[in-house]
Amino acid sequence: MNKKLISLNICFLSIISGYSQEKRNKFYNESRVEISKNKFLNTHNNNKNLAIYIENDSIKFNLLINRKKSGTLNGKSFNAFKKHLDELNGTQLDSTKNKVIIYLSATPNINPNINLKATWTIFDHDYLKKLNRIDDLEILWIHSPMRKNLEYFHSNRINWVADKGEVLKNLFFEYETSYGNFIIIKPNGQYFYYLGEFGKQHVLRYTRKFLK
Repeated sequence: MNKKLISLNICFLSIISGYSQEKRNKFYNESRVEISKNKFLNTHNNNKNLAIYIENDSIKFNLLINRKKSGTLNGKSFNAFKKHLDELNGTQLDSTKNKVIIYLSATPNINPNINLKATWTIFDHDYLKKLNRIDDLEILWIHSPMRKNLEYFHSNRINWVADKGEVLKNLFFEYETSYGNFIIIKPNGQYFYYLGEFGKQHVLRYTRKFLK
């Protein structure tokens, strides 16, 4: 066999090997029912749901998750939740007040060498005033313990506290989302959360709606 033919055979085998390692894609709706790729793409609406991607050695799972959810924590779960918040803040919070929790996720990574501050609207100076006009709220700023470079997120004036043990993440957020989520919770354990990147207008709108 001549050298040219050997070279072609090696090239062909490399291509075959590359294709054999390519991962299969599987697509699922919010109810975890498998759907076609076209239906997945047509159903994805960033105002209503987020696309989450999870991989193993052979398959890439494409999942849609609802951005908004409401429910009720009761019994042991609610008591453990309140105790966790008290421990994070180093004081006993007012159990009669509605709470708004800004939860900062671990992704994306922010370059620690940049000198800029986030222009995220939840850091606008009028945001807290507008939020407190809705109700006499307790507003908590909690971050993933994996989050780095809190300076970028205005830690010079925001009292960020780490979600030790990722209790809130495990309780509410099954999947990692970009930048974070927010939770509104009533003294009776009823809650509403919104997943993924958001602005102050989202927090204000849904707080009004949920507490009316």
